[in-house]
Amino acid sequence: MYEPSEDSFLLKKHIKDFCKPTPSFSVLDLGTGSGILAFEAAKYSKNVTASDIDEELIKDLKRQHNQKNVNNINLKKSKTSLQKVGIKKIKFIHSDLFSNIKGRFDLIIFNPPYLPTKTIKTKDLITNSSDIKKTIKNSDDAIENKKIIKNNYKYIDLDGGKNGTEIIERFLKDAKKYLKKGGSVLLLTSSLNKNIEKLFKKYKCEYKLLEEEKFFFEKLYVWVLR
Repeated sequence: MYEPSEDSFLLKKHIKDFCKPTPSFSVLDLGTGSGILAFEAAKYSKNVTASDIDEELIKDLKRQHNQKNVNNINLKKSKTSLQKVGIKKIKFIHSDLFSNIKGRFDLIIFNPPYLPTKTIKTKDLITNSSDIKKTIKNSDDAIENKKIIKNNYKYIDLDGGKNGTEIIERFLKDAKKYLKKGGSVLLLTSSLNKNIEKLFKKYKCEYKLLEEEKFFFEKLYVWVLR
């Protein structure tokens, strides 16, 4: 699991401004990681979906969320639906970017893996899902397979490809297909991502910088795209 850090907290600050409490307003938190952004969106919108490439993580988040809802229900209302007592449900989906996503959304939130591969020193490590699957396929040891997944998803969480923009470009290529008319994307990028505005223009995105903040060896940027 990707633990919340400066990037998550910076993006989290802007979610409230783009959410609406109307029943039809829908939010997608793509690559949810810790779930912090989906949980924040659920404070202001009733229809929230959170997805991630890590299937075990999604199962854990779903269990945690369901347990939290159960704990919030008064014992006297134990037979009352979650909706009736005002507890918001989040839909959790296992998905590699948009691969298992259906429908369109008013708001898509994406805090992508944005570090260039060389920055996180992943030499000689498995750093993408296809390589992990190939390695697992060639192994009959279930315990060893779990170790492979555990040890390598942490690098997937960070690895944005050679220039740190490969995942972002994959996202931009399909994002508009999943946006409702008038919808918005909240996206976080880093100063390590070179020529990011050229990518926005390549995929014909209207874009506006909402905030930037300097952290150690990089600057982080929050964008709204349409």
